[in-house]
Amino acid sequence: MADSVAELRALIAQYALFLSAKNLRALGSLHWQNEDFTHIWSPGEIDRGWESYALRLERELERLQEPVFRFDDVRATVIDGRFATVTARWRCEYGMGEERRIAREGSVLFAVTKRGDAWQIVADHFSQS
Repeated sequence: MADSVAELRALIAQYALFLSAKNLRALGSLHWQNEDFTHIWSPGEIDRGWESYALRLERELERLQEPVFRFDDVRATVIDGRFATVTARWRCEYGMGEERRIAREGSVLFAVTKRGDAWQIVADHFSQS
């Protein structure tokens, strides 16, 4: 189980790197690629399916200048070796216009399943503080 927790922490670290790089193709590789993937946005809006989420996320990321995402206090719970939940605090700092940096933060919950040798995110919920 310790290996699984380390793998899940690595998955979340990759998530932050891919978001910071605005690399949706790489970010997509961490997610379940079907219509059952679910993303819940902070105001409560729901995207079903990776493609729906990716389209909205692309629009969000386009307006951010040099975003830096990070996750802290990452906690993983593995269930029967195939399922897991991961919670964390998130923070995003980004530019908006000349010499203006903005920081947003909140909490996130990931529902994850192991498919073959890799963990994949099947649902997530970001809430902003």
